[in-house]
Amino acid sequence: MNAPYDWQMPAWTELRNSLQAKRLPHSLLISGQAGVGKTALARELARTGLCEAPELSACGQCDSCHQFAAGAHPDWIEIEKPQDKREILIDQIRAFCTDIQLTASQPRGRYAHIRDADALNRASANALLKTLEEPPRGVTIMLSVSNLSRLPATIRSRCSRISIAMPSVDQARAFLGAQAEVPAHLLGRVGPCALAADDASLDTLIKAEKNWQQVLERVGRDHDAISAAEAINEAQFDAFLSWWQSRLLDDMKSGRQGMAQRRLWDALIKVRKDGQGSFNRLLALEGLFILYLDLQARQRERA
Repeated sequence: MNAPYDWQMPAWTELRNSLQAKRLPHSLLISGQAGVGKTALARELARTGLCEAPELSACGQCDSCHQFAAGAHPDWIEIEKPQDKREILIDQIRAFCTDIQLTASQPRGRYAHIRDADALNRASANALLKTLEEPPRGVTIMLSVSNLSRLPATIRSRCSRISIAMPSVDQARAFLGAQAEVPAHLLGRVGPCALAADDASLDTLIKAEKNWQQVLERVGRDHDAISAAEAINEAQFDAFLSWWQSRLLDDMKSGRQGMAQRRLWDALIKVRKDGQGSFNRLLALEGLFILYLDLQARQRERA
């Protein structure tokens, strides 16, 4: 199923109008929670922009659309971080910046996309900066990010921004179809595109959330921040922090908000922001669990 999806229509309408008016920004930053379909939207914008006979979206029938569907369009470039890496490497960005300088094969221009651009490290971000400052004529560069705060301000300031909101529970369930019995709290935290990408992902996430809940209960009972930190493996690190943030946010919305909650909230945001590259994951988690123990102690005092 091609984008745009129902919850993306406000963003898509704005992009399509800019495309039809030939006012599409040279550098576009697409932000939104993981799983809301940022990559799908970027690809559909490129597909429509390259289409020989677009209307509301790409026709799907022309030579350009067939080339795009086959992953062989000469005017479409997409890169992402390697599967075995946590960062987008500087050599990838250098090659990307070289590739987009090539002349388009047709008069509709060229489109380029950097997936998970919040995985740019300092060196790769700096390598991209000059191209964003002086983009090649006829090229639309798109960056998609789930964690906007990780992207350097110098990159953000040189892009026009499009934000995609999370879908409603009804929209997410309609999109998922056979997987529609997803718990509402999970739909509110994980985008439907992420759940739809892998049939096993839902069961995996539900099991992971149960394990994370047990970790919090255990650290509260045993007061052992080190063991709790060791229980969160590297692959689960950011997902665990996202889940913990959502739990803490629910508590704060319910009125149970104090200085201890704010300290833990701010620390969670900082750890997620810093959680790439050279980073001591265990030490960061240990610090968070110590703040969590302080929060629990204060709540017991007030009880």
